[in-house]
Amino acid sequence: MNRNEKQIEHYRYNYKKGKIGKGSYATVYKGVDTKSKQNVAIKQIHKADLQNADDEEHLLNEINILKRIKNPNIIEILDVLQTKDHYYIVLEYCNLGDLDSLLKQKNIIKLEDHITFLQDILNAFTTLIRQGIAHRDLKPANILVHQEGKRKIFKLADFGYAKTIFNYKAQILKSNLGTPAYMSPQLLKEEQYTTKSDIWSFGIILYQIIFNTLPWMGKSENDLIQMIYSIPIQFPQNPKVSSICLDLIISCLQVNEEKRINWDDLFRHPYVCNYFGKVDIQQNSCLKKVFILSQSLRQKIGQEEQMDQLLINLNIQDKQCQLNSEDFKNFIKQVNQSESLSDDDIQFLFQEFQIDGLVNYKEFKNFVFYNHPKRVKIVRHLSNSNITILTKLALGLKQYNIKDLFEQFATTKKDTLERHQFSKMIKIFASTNSLTNQNIKEIIDFFDDNGDGMIQFSEFNNVLRYVQQIDKSSNNDNRLDTITELDEISFIQESNSFKNINQMLDKRSDQKISICECITF
Repeated sequence: MNRNEKQIEHYRYNYKKGKIGKGSYATVYKGVDTKSKQNVAIKQIHKADLQNADDEEHLLNEINILKRIKNPNIIEILDVLQTKDHYYIVLEYCNLGDLDSLLKQKNIIKLEDHITFLQDILNAFTTLIRQGIAHRDLKPANILVHQEGKRKIFKLADFGYAKTIFNYKAQILKSNLGTPAYMSPQLLKEEQYTTKSDIWSFGIILYQIIFNTLPWMGKSENDLIQMIYSIPIQFPQNPKVSSICLDLIISCLQVNEEKRINWDDLFRHPYVCNYFGKVDIQQNSCLKKVFILSQSLRQKIGQEEQMDQLLINLNIQDKQCQLNSEDFKNFIKQVNQSESLSDDDIQFLFQEFQIDGLVNYKEFKNFVFYNHPKRVKIVRHLSNSNITILTKLALGLKQYNIKDLFEQFATTKKDTLERHQFSKMIKIFASTNSLTNQNIKEIIDFFDDNGDGMIQFSEFNNVLRYVQQIDKSSNNDNRLDTITELDEISFIQESNSFKNINQMLDKRSDQKISICECITF
């Protein structure tokens, strides 16, 4: 080790030649883990430079969030150390540095890189959305790039201003922070804003990568605000990009936050869908996940009495059986000895059921044991197109006496439909031109609970009753077209556990709840 090198435990760096970045209170060095021989990034923070409680809070916030989240497109925290005068955060090393530096160099970031940027950063945001985290300082300087073979990998970094929030889509935020060129108009004007501020920043960076310039520039924040509000977004003639790509950027850069695309629709945008096939937005929905987790718990516990005994074993002091975060975690871990549920899953359940930091054990038990299996089946097994067909079928049959109608098609046996008879009913009353034989087969299999190849009236009526709950829940006769939405509406009617979602539903005229609104960490 030469005189310009320093070693902190098993990490070594050159403080003269190894500097790769500098922030407001931190210097970043390229280092090496002497055990693994892997390159690392060592973020050195001089304690004396943390001038106030806010600086310390930002540092602690970044450490806590990076420890919580794991995603290949979010920078990984490897270690946290301290000496008398310094803190050290050891992070994975990215060999190309930050995106801001690369954008200032010629021919490093190419047009085609916008696709990998889109894939990688949106992949990072799938984890942030699930964890209920708004980044709030999305800019090229906070995106690191690693070259692996011919592909650049983009990684989200610097979570000092990130915030864990209660309601991902609707929660109002107030803190004024960020870098002006990438800040939403609401942030620039010091107005209230939501997590759509990150969408604005994403749109600005996407524009910059493609066109190698910013859509709006000003000498001051006031100039920038005036430009944004007075000049509609314009696109250079070159390079040529598709109209759906431009539409995505325009959707992200709507000045009026209400008109700006939301996270749900961003992931469903055709340009995103072209290149971003990994995310299943419904699989990430909070209610669907809660259903699946609760079913897993019920299978492990077996009987209610066994669940009560597990609680007794914990010796909870609260006579009302209100479980705090630690009690709840210990309780679930008793059940989850095979570790099929991760710590994130347990935290997810706690946040969905907690009120003022406590979970009511009785409510939680009722949910686990009395969640109707038909609803779980709907959530797990039907595709979007088949949910749409079922909804149309239910609406088409509303004006008829279901029993009489059923018997008209059941020409062989009045309380049983053969498959070809049921197929005929679906074709007539679902009123859709996109009905395929595969759709019909899957829907018939879904109705056929006992697997005898026939549809009994009781089977038909039970399924129809659940589907028709959608229509009863909507003042505007909206037709919901996803598994998530179907399940949310029917479940909300019967449960008091998700009080925050019920309150939200009361405020919305269209009676539809998006996945991001339900994520409540």
